[in-house]
Amino acid sequence: MVATLGCILPACILVTVLAKLYLRYRNLSVLQSVLHSLRPAVVALIAAAGVSILLTAFWGTGAAVTLAGTNWVLVALFALCVVLLKRFRWNPILVMVLAGLLNLAAGLLGF
Repeated sequence: MVATLGCILPACILVTVLAKLYLRYRNLSVLQSVLHSLRPAVVALIAAAGVSILLTAFWGTGAAVTLAGTNWVLVALFALCVVLLKRFRWNPILVMVLAGLLNLAAGLLGF
């Protein structure tokens, strides 16, 4: 319990202080300029994490990206999830649960 608090509490305190500072100084043009210039970096970090997760899911850790080494079940599951989220506007939590269940079923069936 103490170790968990030791890991989480500093981040919570820092985020709380930054939120209070932001609420106080959010109308300053300098702060808005800094936040505006950070947006592309944040988008790039999120995209890099997404690509890393996709590479690990489709081809495994440290494996070469080849057509023969592709996990086609996970590729199909990913495509299905994208369609359910974008085309049919399903709840993301429901899609994650469904994806987990379908992946479990595929594993049990030997795919």
